[in-house]
Amino acid sequence: MALPAPARTYNTIFTTTLDERWHELEDQIFQGHPLFEKIVKTRVNGSGINVQIPLTYAKSSTGRQLDSDMDVFTPERKENATMGFDPWVIGGDSLAISRADQHRNSGKNRFFNFVNTQVDNLFDSEEERLQILFWKASPVAGKDPNSIPSLINTAGTGTVHGLNSSVETWWKNQFKSSVGSFATNGREKLKQLYNLTNKSAKSSMVDCIFTDLTGFENYETLLESRERIEISSDKQDANLGYGGLKFKGAKVYWDTFLYTDDGGPSTATDGRWYMLNSKFIHLLVCDGAWMKQTERLEAYDQLAYGVKVYSMFQLMCSSRRKQGVLSGVTYP
Repeated sequence: MALPAPARTYNTIFTTTLDERWHELEDQIFQGHPLFEKIVKTRVNGSGINVQIPLTYAKSSTGRQLDSDMDVFTPERKENATMGFDPWVIGGDSLAISRADQHRNSGKNRFFNFVNTQVDNLFDSEEERLQILFWKASPVAGKDPNSIPSLINTAGTGTVHGLNSSVETWWKNQFKSSVGSFATNGREKLKQLYNLTNKSAKSSMVDCIFTDLTGFENYETLLESRERIEISSDKQDANLGYGGLKFKGAKVYWDTFLYTDDGGPSTATDGRWYMLNSKFIHLLVCDGAWMKQTERLEAYDQLAYGVKVYSMFQLMCSSRRKQGVLSGVTYP
């Protein structure tokens, strides 16, 4: 039996490797970073240029106890909800193989390993790109998705999802500004902000807190007086330090890209702590357009071929008052 043509063999390896590994891309992104793990991902049937999210701004005012079993109980229309909206944004990356690279990595096994290396690089790059976007200090309107700093403002104000929180005061997020020295005021301000965001709502509490590395290390220093040394079972190794940090049960994380622009140095001149109730942070993705892989394409003007990867999505918040931020934090 005749052997398959080499070009066809390489094309088959390229295509089947992508098809078999593509489901990993979505899973890796949402398991590789605590923010991605926490936020609620929802697929939306995209229609129109905007993505919408329902927002409840008041509790029902028509509930009551009946005076008797024959008391009048009339259904009433409630004005307690509205809609927030933002445009869909789209972004992605590509994976290309030059014919020269194909020849340099000739042989089925070698080419298979080369393609897997390129796929791994694409996965890692997309994860970091989205991480940067979701912490971006100043998202570009109509191009970038909303970010945590744009959804949770240091003054509680701003126009978010088309609603001006200076007018719609129920739409403000919680905040504590001008905190000052973290060593002196940090614990007290964290406690105050935590209480503001939770308001005794035990069924839905702040579940994650994000800061930068400096804030994380200062928080760990604050806890050192409560630290203990653990001795391993063979009584030979001492273990000093914490495996992880929490505040009132909420896990504390640090992020390299917290409040940065395009992954550069932080544009904040002060320390920031974001308290999130992830139940109300939503990544809305257009159904059929999340980490979508195109068909294999041959470059018409280059000796190369590859695929494009794109996503259509938006980061939304359905309850800003259950989110909070500390700002104006200084460290030694």
